[in-house]
Amino acid sequence: AVLACLAQGSERKVLDAPSGRGALTRLLLDRGYEVCASDILPELFEIDEVECLAGNLNDRLPYGDASFDAVTSCNGIHRVFSLGRAISEYARVLRPGGRLLVTVPNFTKLSRRIRFLFCGVISWAAVRSAKVIDEPEAHHRHAVSLTEILLALQASGLELVTVRGVRGRAWRIIFAPVVIFMRAAIRFFPARRRSDYFLKETASFPALFSDFVLIEARKPEARPSSSSH
Repeated sequence: AVLACLAQGSERKVLDAPSGRGALTRLLLDRGYEVCASDILPELFEIDEVECLAGNLNDRLPYGDASFDAVTSCNGIHRVFSLGRAISEYARVLRPGGRLLVTVPNFTKLSRRIRFLFCGVISWAAVRSAKVIDEPEAHHRHAVSLTEILLALQASGLELVTVRGVRGRAWRIIFAPVVIFMRAAIRFFPARRRSDYFLKETASFPALFSDFVLIEARKPEARPSSSSH
């Protein structure tokens, strides 16, 4: 899904962070992109053609401002302590007009919401991370919601382009009454709250029924400064 999204644009220099073992880096290289990679555990990286720099998304990435045409973040931002800091770092290293492509397990989907109703748990993996003692920054899990991600994008000055679903369930039709009720109930929220907390997006089909979400955002083009005469 990320590769297909990238193919729609003209970006050539891409940062893959976190890069993990390098699965996406390998695919990007094979398609002719100039790729840089960064991860909190660079020793796990397996792609010989690319140097993987040590990078902690809770801190400053090891790259200069406006260094990349695109940044890909696959299944990583639910593993940081500071979501806002991570997104702001992505925004910093993006060139004006550059794109950020984020994939994350969909902790907002309807089945997880129903699980929380009965069990008080959104993600078992996120709950298990609470008992991690050694190297917590490398093994932390957070059930980050779509709303949190969109708020972080907004705070970092990035513009939301689209939210896509990746993988879904064929039996979602059985939840149709719940979805109808949910969307009707949202209309009773104040308009400002619906806008401020992206309630339209969180009630969309990608948010409700996909196993993963792909969020595409863009860094605004630099505006020419006006000079007085």
